[in-house]
Amino acid sequence: MTQPRPTKDPQTAKDIADLNAGLLAAGRGALDSATLGLADKGVAAAQATLDAAGGGDWGRRYDAARARQTAEDQFEQANFPAYRHAGEVAGAVGPLLLTDGLTTAATAGRIAFTAPKLAPDAASVVRFARPWGAAAGVGAGASVAGQAASDFYSGHPSSPQTYAADMAGGAAAGLATLARSPAAGAAADAGAHALANSALTGQPIDWDGASKDAVLGGYVGLLGHNAGTQELNDPASMTKGQFGDWLARRTSDLLGDTITPLPKPGGRYPGVKVSGGNTIPDVVTDNGLIEAKFGRSATLKPRQKEAFNELDNYHVYHFLPEDIGRITGGLLATAVQPLIPPQAPSPPQDDPGPVQDDDEAANP
Repeated sequence: MTQPRPTKDPQTAKDIADLNAGLLAAGRGALDSATLGLADKGVAAAQATLDAAGGGDWGRRYDAARARQTAEDQFEQANFPAYRHAGEVAGAVGPLLLTDGLTTAATAGRIAFTAPKLAPDAASVVRFARPWGAAAGVGAGASVAGQAASDFYSGHPSSPQTYAADMAGGAAAGLATLARSPAAGAAADAGAHALANSALTGQPIDWDGASKDAVLGGYVGLLGHNAGTQELNDPASMTKGQFGDWLARRTSDLLGDTITPLPKPGGRYPGVKVSGGNTIPDVVTDNGLIEAKFGRSATLKPRQKEAFNELDNYHVYHFLPEDIGRITGGLLATAVQPLIPPQAPSPPQDDPGPVQDDDEAANP
């Protein structure tokens, strides 16, 4: 005697179907966020191309595919909001972590003898804070410049609140870029701008727009970082030693240190005695002696290591091509962000259904 087949629990089947639909919504949300909405457009273009292979209006088919995607997105946002938002967050965080890792990995090769020697006094605190103030100021200026350029090209001046939010975002971007990477700067820019804009205008925070701004800034920052890194990996106008000296002098200017002139043009500073002999510093300031290095393969000689360990006023500045890339990437990401017009949410659209070929439409 055959046993009756067990019947499926309808509730269990519904739960499984809802889970699958929710996971699909999360995946679509992640892809939409990570690609700044370009994935949907690419899929619609591919579908329109396939549908129009035998003839017909490609543009109409593309519009129909985009309308169906908009309807699917709105359905998921209404019925599976938690899954959709979780996917969007993952789609924003993933690219930022990736671009951050690509721009910070090489900095692990910095010479170990570069820890700053700080005296416990107010002057040292001010000196330490100067680069951070400069980074915030430059970031704010780059963001405002980008907004001004956007207003010029569009012919529509932005409100004072918009410029204030740009300044807040740019300042946060400068600090985060200096502390970490262009990707971190892009995320800080988007978050600070969204918070400031909401506080100044009373409008709710557009987290979806902020996340897309952050991802776009991360991508642009990576491009700028790589361009700056490759351009200065082997400076053609001067040797790496000369370039390191130039960077050390500009850093000293930024820190507010007074540079002691060379005894004669093209000469060298006097040597300083250490336990193993003498070493000649590259730059001398009122804050101490500086040994400047540039490049991933730079190392300290034995006497230079002794000087760092034995002299309180001996400092090592090791610059990497990635340091220049961090500046170019951060500036580019911060300046470009205001140039991207905000995307208005797509209005609800009915599914147009199957699209007729042109000859079918003409001969029903």
